[in-house]
Amino acid sequence: MGAIPVSLRPLVLLTPSQAAAVELPRRVASTGRAIAGVYAMKPLTLARVLAEPVLLGRGLAHWTPGHDALVAARLLAENDDAGLRFPEGTPRAPVAAALARTLAALRRAGIPQPRLSALASAEGKSADDALRLVGLARLYAGYCELLEGRTADPVTVLAAAREGLAHARWLEGATVLIADDLELEPDEIELVAALAARFPVSVLRRALPASLRPSSFRARLAALGVREVGWAETAFAATAPSEPPPAPLARLREALFEPPGGEPLPPADGTHGAVELVTAPGEAAEVRAIVRRLLREAARGVPFEEMGVVLPRPQSYAPLFTDLLERLAVPHRLHPSLPLRFGRAARSLLLLFRCRGLERPAVMEFLTFAPVPFEAMLGAEASAHPARWDQLSREAGIVSGYSRWLVGLRAWAEAEREAAVAERDEDRRARRLRNGADADALLRTVEILNATLDSLAGDAPWAEWVARLQIVADQWIGPERDRERVLEVIADLGGLGSVATRAPWSEVEQVLEARFEWERLPLEPLDGGGIHVGALDAMAGLPFRVLAIPGLAEGGYPGVFRPDPFLLDSERLALRAFGGEGLG
Repeated sequence: MGAIPVSLRPLVLLTPSQAAAVELPRRVASTGRAIAGVYAMKPLTLARVLAEPVLLGRGLAHWTPGHDALVAARLLAENDDAGLRFPEGTPRAPVAAALARTLAALRRAGIPQPRLSALASAEGKSADDALRLVGLARLYAGYCELLEGRTADPVTVLAAAREGLAHARWLEGATVLIADDLELEPDEIELVAALAARFPVSVLRRALPASLRPSSFRARLAALGVREVGWAETAFAATAPSEPPPAPLARLREALFEPPGGEPLPPADGTHGAVELVTAPGEAAEVRAIVRRLLREAARGVPFEEMGVVLPRPQSYAPLFTDLLERLAVPHRLHPSLPLRFGRAARSLLLLFRCRGLERPAVMEFLTFAPVPFEAMLGAEASAHPARWDQLSREAGIVSGYSRWLVGLRAWAEAEREAAVAERDEDRRARRLRNGADADALLRTVEILNATLDSLAGDAPWAEWVARLQIVADQWIGPERDRERVLEVIADLGGLGSVATRAPWSEVEQVLEARFEWERLPLEPLDGGGIHVGALDAMAGLPFRVLAIPGLAEGGYPGVFRPDPFLLDSERLALRAFGGEGLG
């Protein structure tokens, strides 16, 4: 093997995922070679590092994903929907979330508000389309006014990062390596262009279908003078594949999206199994078949850490894979792919919010699912058995309402104790007394739950909502792996005071739901290597010797691409002509 290139200059490794930023340097270190001066991160993470010294002292408000939806909701309310027409009874929370995505895309693409207004008066526009675009332009103007110079949103951070490049002493003499094609917003592409203007930048070479290359990210890089390099020419040469990919796999990489053509590859080279299609009757059977295939590869000597399972539909497949691999004691790493709302702590909090009105099914779903610390709440002597509570609340005839819980449980407990006095059989007497104790414990729990729901109502400053929610989480949510992340999201709500000093509970709940959808479940700690499991974007840029992609079924993946309800595709194309390259 040739000499490994060694450089004492800093190396910035730009990756499309956090998993690649962590795993690529780790693989080099696992070969026994020293590694230092490598800064592996996603482009937006690099932007935050570069922007921090520039933005210090400007007094900008902290920005979180919940800001967009909150600002959009406020703009709709303050502008009486800005003339936009919605069907009667349409809930505003999902409308605000969709509007926030549109407004954020326009701002990140650098579209000036007058361009959007001009589009409304373009020839051929119907009266309804013109009304929609006028309203959108009005909301967009308000959106930009609220953000510009007031918050550290991604647009502000990236602009400051480009400014901070000239003063980043830690990057002196650095080289930049881009690990794979990056899917970037327009302002992130500007940051990469600024890097290419100051530092030597290269991108790892990879095969692409001919029809995709002209519009690919690396084609844009080539226009900036960025050259493609092989693994062996980088500091990651030690992890480079020892041999080229088998012919079937190479053909798949280069011709996946091309029209059919060419001759079938002969199996004589022994690589005809490089690409396999696996079918099974159902998702669970498909997962079992894939895991069996992975275990065969492990028996052949392929390390688990060099195997990957990419999940186009993580919500369906992630629980199936993690459950099976855990039962088989196969080490694995589920990369952040599922929304935080799938975590037990986050989901428990959402279930608690839905207990308002104390409807029996909602209350029992919360109490049976959530990791409630009943011993700390009710005392060590209390009897807390949610499964039995479900049955006794049915027998007590409870439907909903706090008063019905009080009357029903008290009457049922009293009836059970009276029946216990008359019982001659010791087992039956003990069972009835236990039923009475269960009713008392459930009643006490419902009383605390009702007080909790009363505290989550009305109007209050954001800082006070943070304090109330932290008390709720401490009281109702026990230890779970996503608990700390949930508490971080709650703490972040304090930054929304820059949008509005006070907020009603409905708005707080809306922002929390948006954040739990945006944030991802945290990565579980794992000693040593394991099979990498995760969504496409969570593992982008990671190379594997064995890769499985389940769920490639017609109608399942790729899914249906839904158009933007506020900005039609044709209108996006028209805005692109004005320079909005990110509005593809």
